[in-house]
Amino acid sequence: MMGISISTPMPDDGNCQVIEHLEARPLRARRGWSAEAKARLVEKKSRKKCTEIVIGEVVLRVGSDVEPNHLANVIRAVRKA
Repeated sequence: MMGISISTPMPDDGNCQVIEHLEARPLRARRGWSAEAKARLVEKKSRKKCTEIVIGEVVLRVGSDVEPNHLANVIRAVRKA
C-alpha cells in the first residue's frame, strides 16, 4: 500500500497543513514465482527453435510453428515496406 499526502506551502509559523491523503493498493497481489519455476519457464521457452531472417535492416525471428504461407506473406510485406 502506498500513501500520498498533498500539502499546502508552509506558512510563516512553520506549520504545514495536509489537505488531502490518498491511499493506493494494488488491484491484485503480485505473483511469487520461485527460482525453480522461473528456470523451468526459461528452459521450456528456449527449447522452441527460432530462426532469424534478415531483410535489409529488418530482423524477423520466426518459430517453427509459423505457417509457411503466413511467413511468405510477412516477408513480401517487409520487402515492399
